[in-house]
Amino acid sequence: MTTYYHLIKKLVAVSSILMASAMLFQPAKANNADGALDGLWRGKLEVQPGVALVVGIDVQGETVTLDSPNQGLWGHALSAVTIADGTLTFSAKDLQAEFTGTINGDVIAGTFTQGRARPLTLQRLSNADLEHLKFEGGYAGDLIINGAPQLPLQVNVAVIADSYYASLDSPAQQSYGIPLTNFHIDTETMRFESPMIKASYTGNAEGPGLYSGKFVQGLERKLTLKRLGAAEERVEVPKPKMGEHGGAVAVITPTGVTQKFFADHNAQTTYEIGSVTKTMVAYLLAKSSVEETTNLEQKLKHFFPAAPSSITLEQLATHTSGVPRLPADLFSDANPTDPYAHYNLALLEQALPTVLLGHAGADAQSYEYSNFGYGLLAEALAKAHETNFNQLLTSQLFRPLGMSSSSMALAQIPADETQSAALADGHDALGQVVAPWHFQALAGAGAVRSTLPDMITYVQAMMTMSAEQQRVAQQLFAPRFSMGDCCQQALGWILKQDANAQWFAWHNGQTAGFGAYVGFYLDGSRGIVVLNNQSVINNEYAEQLLTGTAQLHE
Repeated sequence: MTTYYHLIKKLVAVSSILMASAMLFQPAKANNADGALDGLWRGKLEVQPGVALVVGIDVQGETVTLDSPNQGLWGHALSAVTIADGTLTFSAKDLQAEFTGTINGDVIAGTFTQGRARPLTLQRLSNADLEHLKFEGGYAGDLIINGAPQLPLQVNVAVIADSYYASLDSPAQQSYGIPLTNFHIDTETMRFESPMIKASYTGNAEGPGLYSGKFVQGLERKLTLKRLGAAEERVEVPKPKMGEHGGAVAVITPTGVTQKFFADHNAQTTYEIGSVTKTMVAYLLAKSSVEETTNLEQKLKHFFPAAPSSITLEQLATHTSGVPRLPADLFSDANPTDPYAHYNLALLEQALPTVLLGHAGADAQSYEYSNFGYGLLAEALAKAHETNFNQLLTSQLFRPLGMSSSSMALAQIPADETQSAALADGHDALGQVVAPWHFQALAGAGAVRSTLPDMITYVQAMMTMSAEQQRVAQQLFAPRFSMGDCCQQALGWILKQDANAQWFAWHNGQTAGFGAYVGFYLDGSRGIVVLNNQSVINNEYAEQLLTGTAQLHE
């Protein structure tokens, strides 16, 4: 069954632009001795369609600091600030962020860059806006389920010019930055709506910073929200342990495979592997390129005439096309418990003429993880092979490798095909059973279901590809650009070095009820598969298994 209160997971996986702690070092000085720019400046930074973060600066004489109120960050010191010739420029090296804007009275319009460049307009807060600061901050509480507090929620309130920007976090479900509309707060009431998750809240003040009321999402339940102190800004939720509801793990070496099943799971148990699907799409691209069915430089427009002319298949495979994380209209008719199921090819094609591209290129500054992009890539490859994506993946990967228990979770299954009946019950981070996901045109983003034996077969094929499909391996695993000190981006896969400077490839995946991780050393010496029927990914545990710093005990 599906719990009514399950918020849309992974649809709003906003990567915080300000992840460093607010360590205070000597702030940079600006040439603002006359105080012309003194005040609080705020603006909304759109990080994906309809989802924003509030970014601002506090200018007091020659001192300028950085704020992001709905992330609980105030007064972060900047490493450099310049005000000259009507232009404001600042940077925060610890955040790898910078801004350049043109000053025009109480408005500074420019570009904020942190990996990807995005437009940002800062407006100076008026005296009336400053009065609203008494309501700024985080408000946290537990949603009452069956008479007991069960689901931690946090409302983040930030003041912007003439208004507020508010968002909702569900830390236990790893969902952050869910946008709220029609937000109102004063000394007597707080109320808001969220069309994205089809929810609303109305609460009455029971004391300073304390609101008690009803949260409605299908059913009506009690929710009391209390304003948090600065040290409490983020709700910490303990992460579940691997195997609490089941799961499977395998460690693979050239001499054999060690595997472990949890609970009553076995070799026939099927799991959603989520975004690990993307590595399979990347394999199809590399193989198609070697076979000259298509090539990495092929324009998406060749397959979808309405697509922007700049996008290449390689950019889609490396998340550098500028295509946003999700289609802007995905939420319009989405079922919160099965959010991708309705999005068919017609909707995908309709979204292309109006898609708002970010900065495109072939480097980390163009990087934006995109489910939309992988949906497009999978459909383009299917068109190149004159088939559909389901048949392409089956004929080019599942069947040749003997992955007979692997399939795609399609919303509309052709009559001559069946899907596994052994799918494990998926659980959210709180341990509640949730509904499985289905896909149509965005299947390339995460539609595959598989078993541990099949995923072992898949990883073994990747581990031996350099010997058996050398040209495909060269295309697939070639580093395309550096992702900072951490990693290199290949087609689909992320490449990383261990403590001994040995390279391994990895990818993870997550749906509403499942988590997965696969990885292997490029020299074929070791690989792992971690499958969990709970929406939790423990990358640290998985990487320790892969690098051999932790052992799998049968």
